[in-house]
Amino acid sequence: MEVKGARMIPFSGLPFLFSAMGVLMLILAGYLEGLIGYNPGIIPIILFLLSSGTSVEVRNNELLLHYGFGKLAVRIGLEDIRELTLLNRLERGVIMRYFKGEAFIVLILLVCAIFDMVLMKGEGIGWEVYGDVLAMIFLTPYFLLLMLPFRSRWITYSVGFICAGLALILPMMFHDAAYLFWGPFWTAVVIFMLREFYSKDYVLLKTEKGMYLIATDDGSASLSTIRGEIS
Repeated sequence: MEVKGARMIPFSGLPFLFSAMGVLMLILAGYLEGLIGYNPGIIPIILFLLSSGTSVEVRNNELLLHYGFGKLAVRIGLEDIRELTLLNRLERGVIMRYFKGEAFIVLILLVCAIFDMVLMKGEGIGWEVYGDVLAMIFLTPYFLLLMLPFRSRWITYSVGFICAGLALILPMMFHDAAYLFWGPFWTAVVIFMLREFYSKDYVLLKTEKGMYLIATDDGSASLSTIRGEIS
């Protein structure tokens, strides 16, 4: 049975690894281009798509969290599920409380992107710097999504708009008009990402082996479907 309107968020396991590797590839894109002779910009996109959840279903006494174009799945035995919670309905619901290791890795990647951007700023914008800019404008609001309660969304939106603005301003600072075209596009992507995130309910799934986060259009309906199959 499909859990309608639900998909896994890549905050744990192999999907999170794919996502983190994609960000790392953005930061290292310029260096890798010098090593292999071509821009590996398509690889981060593929990794991000691989990490994205596609659907959730209950089948043969297992909860299947599909990702990787629907070809891969995290399999969780229904008997292994210990708790189901609507995280965004909790007064102090904070994602980082349950995914501390993942949040720390996001912070490390963000610091690396900022440090590398400052280090490379004298060499023109190029992919060495613009990859850092992209990593920074996505990782900063992403980290706030993890760190702040859902009711503090206005802070995340404000910082997200500021970070998106950097995609417009930095090419001007580096006097490289070739990247100006991408500014409005990435600004729209950041705004869409935040609106999409805050339009969902979030089911926190605790098991014997770890924790998972599921985004859903209707949290109450998703909880009822999964709990109905468990019982």
